[in-house]
Amino acid sequence: MTTFTQTRRAQTEPPRIRRPSAVAGYLLLLPATAVVVVLVIVPTLVILRDSFAISDPLGGTLGGFTLVNYAKLLDPVYAKTLGYSLGMAALNAIVCVVVGYIVAYFIATRSARTQPVLLVLVIIPFLTDFLVRTFAWITLLGSGALSSRCSARWASTRPRSSPRSSP
Repeated sequence: MTTFTQTRRAQTEPPRIRRPSAVAGYLLLLPATAVVVVLVIVPTLVILRDSFAISDPLGGTLGGFTLVNYAKLLDPVYAKTLGYSLGMAALNAIVCVVVGYIVAYFIATRSARTQPVLLVLVIIPFLTDFLVRTFAWITLLGSGALSSRCSARWASTRPRSSPRSSP
C-alpha cells in the first residue's frame, strides 16, 4: 500500500534518463575509426611491406622479402644523411618546444584583456597560406583570367540550339 508521501515523491521526481549503452558509443566511433584505418594504417602497412620487398631498377617493387633495403642504411652516404636529418629534426623539436613554452608563458601571464589579442597575433601567420591560396584562385578564375576568356570563347562558339532550350 502506497502512502501519500510516496505518491507525492513519485510525482515530483524527474524522469530518469536512460543512459546509452557502451555499444552505442562504439558505434559512434566507427566512422572516425574507418577513416583512420583507411587513410593512416593501411598506407603505413603498405609502405612497411614495400620496405621489405625486392625493388626493381625503375623504383617499383617486385615482391619477395629482403633486408637489403635496411642494410643500405649502413652505407656511409645514407648513414650520414640519416644522422643529419634526425639531428636537425631533434634540434627543430627542441627549439620549437622552448620558443612555444616562452610564448605560452608570456601570454598566460598577461591580463585577461590582452590575452585574446596576443593569441590572434600568434594565429595570424597560420592563415597566410589560406589567404595566398584564395588570391591565387581569384587570379586564376577572375573575370580577366585565361580560364574565363577560354570559357567565354567556348560558350560563344557553341551552337545556340540545344534539345533542352526552349525556342
